[in-house]
Amino acid sequence: MVLYDQDSWKKKIDPAFDKPVKIYLKCLNIVERLPNEGQVTFNDESIELVRKKHNLKADYGTESGTEMIQFVENVGLFSEQELKGYLNAIDALDKYRKHSKWINNAGIITRFLKKLFFRYTMRDDIASQMDSLIPLIEILPEEESRQYYANKVNVFVNDICTRHSSPSQDEMELIPHCILIRIVLAKIDEVSEEKATKEEIKHVRESTIVISKTLGFINSIMSQLSHQKDMRALLDNMEKGDDDSLLKAITIDKSLLSSEPVAKRVSQALAAGDDRFQRKLLNRHKKRPLKRVGQHGQMHAVLDFFWNIELYKLNDEELYYFLEYCGLIPPSLPYAFPKCMGRYRKK
Repeated sequence: MVLYDQDSWKKKIDPAFDKPVKIYLKCLNIVERLPNEGQVTFNDESIELVRKKHNLKADYGTESGTEMIQFVENVGLFSEQELKGYLNAIDALDKYRKHSKWINNAGIITRFLKKLFFRYTMRDDIASQMDSLIPLIEILPEEESRQYYANKVNVFVNDICTRHSSPSQDEMELIPHCILIRIVLAKIDEVSEEKATKEEIKHVRESTIVISKTLGFINSIMSQLSHQKDMRALLDNMEKGDDDSLLKAITIDKSLLSSEPVAKRVSQALAAGDDRFQRKLLNRHKKRPLKRVGQHGQMHAVLDFFWNIELYKLNDEELYYFLEYCGLIPPSLPYAFPKCMGRYRKK
């Protein structure tokens, strides 16, 4: 019988990474049980009245993949200084990636000269920008997580200062996003309805932007779970005439039925006598955004959301015990789970 170290995953990823996963699963359970045919509504009646009075629609931003950062910025989950620290780190990593490519594409002598240029013109600036992540790391509630991320940043900064390169560059590019998601999920959990202060509820009531962004953020989570694409990506494709994206978007947000691209497509279908499209549209409009996904469905939802952030680092055994630690019931070891993950990685 093979014995596995059930805590070995803590040596490869954030040792408290189960915390955001558990919060995410809690949110997923709430979203799965939404009334009103699965459409997002607010339990606070005054907030719901504001939404209906102003006919507020979900705001999905202007660029695919930016919902999280736009939500954080508009809803106020981060202070201006905290958001600046995150964006500084993203900018620093972008500069470093471009400069590394510039150096590696050169010959030996030219590469040496370019490294000198990097050392005296950019290195300290990039290191300083990366240090702006430290205040964000200090927000994390667990000491072990703070140590984990601080060590990642310190090793990266030390590498570029002493070696002009870092073998952890690819991993480091994910660290700011990981910290962002960790903090956002923790703050969402803190300001859940049971814990929200009167000031926080008042802030939501008085801000139509917050309401619209919250609707957009939640709908985008549902879209990623159902269709593996955020709502902005679906809307962009819909505006280019993609019927499949239109039907998927309608499943998530029924209010899109009155939007200009959908109304235009419906008019075209009516003029062409396209009954098949009209039936599909009606069926999608009736369909709930998320069906009850069950244990294995929740496991896949967790993998889809967190895979590219941290979970890709784990082997099958480590991942199995991590998921189990989060309260999920994955297919069994040693045969079923590796087969399941083999299929998942081929997607």
